[in-house]
Amino acid sequence: MSAEVIFCSVSRKCINIFPRTDHKLTIYSLRPLLIIKSPKHSGGKFVEMDPVEDDFKDFLKERGQILKDIEQFLFMVFRYFLFMEEEEFEPEFFITDTVCILIKSLCLIHGLYGYPEQSSSAHAGNIVVNKQAMKDIVLNKIKENGKAFVDYYKEAKEDNFWQFNPEELYTNILLREPAHIFLQLVQDPYENTCPNDHSLAAIAAKISMKHLESLPDRNFLKPVVWAEHNKMPNCCGVSVGVRTFVRPLFLYLKIMQLRKLECGRHSVNLKDVVAFQSALKKEYLLNPAADPPQNKKSEYSKEKEPCQSCEVFFGHCKLPSRKKPSFPPFGNCAEYDVIRTNNLDSLLLYLAHNTEEWALFETACQHHFTAFKEFAANLQETKDQCESIRAYYKETSDAKILKYQKDGLAFEPQFTLVAKNWRPDKRKTKAHTHKRRKTVA
Repeated sequence: MSAEVIFCSVSRKCINIFPRTDHKLTIYSLRPLLIIKSPKHSGGKFVEMDPVEDDFKDFLKERGQILKDIEQFLFMVFRYFLFMEEEEFEPEFFITDTVCILIKSLCLIHGLYGYPEQSSSAHAGNIVVNKQAMKDIVLNKIKENGKAFVDYYKEAKEDNFWQFNPEELYTNILLREPAHIFLQLVQDPYENTCPNDHSLAAIAAKISMKHLESLPDRNFLKPVVWAEHNKMPNCCGVSVGVRTFVRPLFLYLKIMQLRKLECGRHSVNLKDVVAFQSALKKEYLLNPAADPPQNKKSEYSKEKEPCQSCEVFFGHCKLPSRKKPSFPPFGNCAEYDVIRTNNLDSLLLYLAHNTEEWALFETACQHHFTAFKEFAANLQETKDQCESIRAYYKETSDAKILKYQKDGLAFEPQFTLVAKNWRPDKRKTKAHTHKRRKTVA
């Protein structure tokens, strides 16, 4: 009996489908499966392809766009410098050590994507690695109207400034996602001179918001949500603004920083916090196929209710049984920086001592950082950079996040934090559905 043989373009493996017939075959491409239908065969037979290879293509797309995100973000910071100078402040007032931390955060992101070149292609086989790309952007590309980024942050001109290794930076407790560090940068001058003046701090928060709004919605370093205390707008925060591949790592860095705070803002409750969503950016993330215009920028204007994860953690509430659970990654929300409760450390200590969930999450993040260090250490010895990047990516395939899970009886549900695979949808596809789930970064 002969068999129909089809070559899979993704996995490049020869797959036996079903005995040859005289009927015409219709082939549909579906990630990560190939569906083949025949008029004589009811339904369709699903043939599994290599999901890691399929994910790798998405990683390369992100990798090809990350330096554009970074350059736009640095231009936004540069325009903040210009704004402060126009307001007749001296650079010594608004240029603080936080600029260095911000640059290092962006360098870490660049490194975690395998040090892409500015013009890197999104296709395997044309992968360029350039560890100096971030330095080149800071020194040579952030400039306009006769002024440059390094005219304000002069330390970047010194060779010894760039002696740090991005693969070692994740141990720095001050390192967070770029948008959070930018908020701190804008608040620094007022905290250093008038630490108890809430009106000045509120002005700083408004300056931060307006500059973040100036980022294009397509830029993943622009957070989706801004949150603040309803009576103290200086008490503010943003959701984690990074691309999908590095999100678990920056959730880990955020959680580790927040749990080590010496004291929380115990007077702040969830009901005191108001959050605003960049609505068009959120819509783009939900439906990437509906690309907004290249430079479309939306404001934080749409007020949003707390997510169910925040309701459980901050509100200590039990959601109604009729309400279908929908939990974002734990720690992703802007509310965590506004409320800053010591309950976070208590909860994670409980997880560490009584379950395996924290260990699973932390181990996956540490494994990613270790894979990054090994990739960087061997980079000079590797001739085939495509295979080096591919091997590094595969080492990160076990990425995990923490997420609430609903347990218990329907009329008395309980919610527990569990470690979840961050890339599950592209690994498992049920045979009864053709619909691809949309993932919000």
